[in-house]
Amino acid sequence: MSTLPKFQEPDWSTLPDEAVAWAVDEGGIPFGYNSVPVASDSQWANAAPFWTGLRFDMTNIDWRTTLRLRPTEEAPAVDLRPEIQALTESVEELNGVYRNEELERLAEEFMKALLANPSGPIQQSAMSGWDYCNCTPNTVACASFEAAAAFIAEREKRRNK
Repeated sequence: MSTLPKFQEPDWSTLPDEAVAWAVDEGGIPFGYNSVPVASDSQWANAAPFWTGLRFDMTNIDWRTTLRLRPTEEAPAVDLRPEIQALTESVEELNGVYRNEELERLAEEFMKALLANPSGPIQQSAMSGWDYCNCTPNTVACASFEAAAAFIAEREKRRNK
């Protein structure tokens, strides 16, 4: 059994103001970053890290799901779970997929991947800070569910061959 503390959300007050993102690497070491990092083989890359001096027990946690963006007054942290819940029925109807936990889990993973992509739907602008780029939270949530439903449908086709 690990003596390390379990994964926790970032304490932004302990990081420099220029840290706009926070993430934990495969080894359980969290860093603040001066720009949004990109997941590499076992760590985050393409951004200057700020060491936190912490380490977490990452048992049963995929390190690639730990990326967090610093909330600001202009762009507070966006909780997309209500959009995901509200869109579940309409996306299922469009794709002919019945509501299930697998669809929701896959959609959440697709959404995390979209949001972690520095060229994805949330980008930094010198004029407005972090914000959605050419889309809305609703668009991102819907695209995530559509990708998850398409994945499930394609997998079922291949299984039935």
